[in-house]
Amino acid sequence: MSKKSKTPEEKLARSLRNQRRIKRKFDERLAESGMLEAFSYLYQIAPTKRFDNFFTDRPALATEYESFLRVRQSERSEREEVRSRQRLELAERIKQAEAKKQEELAEITLALNTARKFGTAEIYLASLPTYLRNQLGSREEKKSVAVMRKASINSIKARELLGCSISELNRWTQQGLTPILYTIASNYGIQRRYWAAETMAFAKDNMASWRAEHEALKAENRRVRSAQKKITKQGAYELAQQITHNIRRPPARPS
Repeated sequence: MSKKSKTPEEKLARSLRNQRRIKRKFDERLAESGMLEAFSYLYQIAPTKRFDNFFTDRPALATEYESFLRVRQSERSEREEVRSRQRLELAERIKQAEAKKQEELAEITLALNTARKFGTAEIYLASLPTYLRNQLGSREEKKSVAVMRKASINSIKARELLGCSISELNRWTQQGLTPILYTIASNYGIQRRYWAAETMAFAKDNMASWRAEHEALKAENRRVRSAQKKITKQGAYELAQQITHNIRRPPARPS
């Protein structure tokens, strides 16, 4: 059933009822809370309407409301200017971010093409975020990367496999004994490292000799430091003896 449209007379009657209701609430707020609260009520209903018929018998209030409207409209204009400026600034930041993203994508694409020439595309792709790997890698490359990533070993698994500490693993890696296969950037700029299974197998076979060499090097360093310390102490003692001898030696008599 369609809604019955109102006649002009019904619409006018409804409008008059609304006006009387608004005027009654305006007068209540004016009496209870003051002029500012009453004006704010009218402004919330219709920010641009002057409500002249409310002030026909109160011209002073009409003048005050005109001033109130000018202030509010000025504040509204200022807010609009601020919002407009913020929208422009946001659009500019988005534009700059998009330009930077495109620049980084171009650099990554160039690096990937270079890696392809040297046959290391899979290793380079493994270090990229998933969305970039899916965007830039070929179907065959992505398959190879998936197999390589599945077989690679992270630092936690490497320490468990070798039974070594993180300092030992870092030392062997810095010395080039356990080269990293690829890294993945994680939160807070931390690089998660991954090694090939063959590298860990080689390390497991040789880490006993690496540890022995490290212990021998530490012992040699301790011996050198001890010798240097001894030489320093001996030199300081001889210098002190020389100074004491010079102080105690009587001055030469004039001839």
